[in-house]
Amino acid sequence: MNKKDNRGFSLIELIVTIAIMAIAMGALAYSLHLISSTRAKTTAEKVKTALENTRMQTMACGGGYVEFSRDANGDLYVLQSINNGAGGGSQAITNEKIGSSAIKFTYAGATGAATELTSGNSVRFAFNAGTGAFTTGAIKTIVVSGAGKTYTITCYQLTGKVSME
Repeated sequence: MNKKDNRGFSLIELIVTIAIMAIAMGALAYSLHLISSTRAKTTAEKVKTALENTRMQTMACGGGYVEFSRDANGDLYVLQSINNGAGGGSQAITNEKIGSSAIKFTYAGATGAATELTSGNSVRFAFNAGTGAFTTGAIKTIVVSGAGKTYTITCYQLTGKVSME
């Protein structure tokens, strides 16, 4: 009686196993890229929403501003401060984390020179209570990017409105 020696794997079994592993790794890398780019889009939408909400609240309550900052870890935060009306004092209505250190936040003025928001720094946008126009700085664009995706928020100085591309 002949006994077969079945110790080990055949070449075909090894090739099929490696091919399956390669497909699984490719799918994993692609899904991680999608998650990162979704974070950039979510952050850009939160920036746009914060600007729009602060503008509307400023027109209703008589003054306010929105400030974007990075903490020591590089995480991106938004602070919205609105006048409370009669007393004239400010009241912070939100102070929340809107992005991680992996998200790049840059802003540019009329000259086009871009400035990246770095740890420990902030940028503030204030609005005119009567017209809703921007009253601070001449920032024309905000760019939020991460994982190869870039979202540009255009600021219209005279109206205070914003749009996102």
